[in-house]
Amino acid sequence: MTAGESPPRVSPPPDDEQTMYVHSARGMRFDGHRLVLLDLAPSTVYLTGQPARIMGHLPTGMFLDRWYSDAGNNPTRLVAAVLSLLEIEDRHARDVHIQVALPRIAETGLVYEITVVSGSLPAQSGGCALFIRPFLTPVALEEIGL
Repeated sequence: MTAGESPPRVSPPPDDEQTMYVHSARGMRFDGHRLVLLDLAPSTVYLTGQPARIMGHLPTGMFLDRWYSDAGNNPTRLVAAVLSLLEIEDRHARDVHIQVALPRIAETGLVYEITVVSGSLPAQSGGCALFIRPFLTPVALEEIGL
């Protein structure tokens, strides 16, 4: 980039059932209804599937803008997600299937209202990643077994 040029623009991913978003955080807290991702990475990674494979990341604020501006996505609707907790002592990750709604920024983290579908969440944990596909339709959720 030369002097006077604008920085490249962030291109958002397509809003379709193939797009998965991933939030990474240094830790999490859970109070039985609310999941707080602590010390959240400043960007949200996205991956798309068919017909073209696209990978990238966008500011988490842009992810939230897209969540709340999508006319077909009622922000109070529960969306299927997987929270992967890094168990450093055991050198593996533990996955918990959840449903998330109403994402919002809080201090250095991100808060979701959640329902646990399968598995159990501790009150707190270290490193974690939240995998979410917010534009899945109910039919698509049944097709993937969530």
